[in-house]
Amino acid sequence: NYHDGIPADHTKASFQELGILTIHSIIVKNALLLLHKIKYMPSTLPKSIVELIPDNIPSYGSNFEDNTDWLSIYNQPLFRKSVFYKGPILAITKENIENITSPPSLFSANIYKKEAKRTLLKLQSGGEGDEWPNFLLYNLPGLRTSTRLRIRD
Repeated sequence: NYHDGIPADHTKASFQELGILTIHSIIVKNALLLLHKIKYMPSTLPKSIVELIPDNIPSYGSNFEDNTDWLSIYNQPLFRKSVFYKGPILAITKENIENITSPPSLFSANIYKKEAKRTLLKLQSGGEGDEWPNFLLYNLPGLRTSTRLRIRD
């Protein structure tokens, strides 16, 4: 709720206490779930949905040079804010690979959804006081990283 043009500053604690995802986190969760199902459970989706995401999407550990064909199509203004671009990038984030995807989740969408919600609640609860953190949806890591950063990780 806005009052006199000032956003409410007490909502973050309520979201955390009640275990409610923000709209941004719901969008991320749904994009992650879609990509997870396409990759690990394609038989649960209609063929037309599976075919929406091409086979040459970025994979964990890949870089800009490995994905030039995919980027030449999807890293354009038309796609940059869509699930066609953000979905594959979200799917290879450290948060997804290390905190959400697990061996049991490869066979159960419900396990994956629960882990995604738990991780996203933790991420959105981060930061100080009532200041919301940068949402993963708008703070996507790119495929370009310096050699120094690749060596460090």
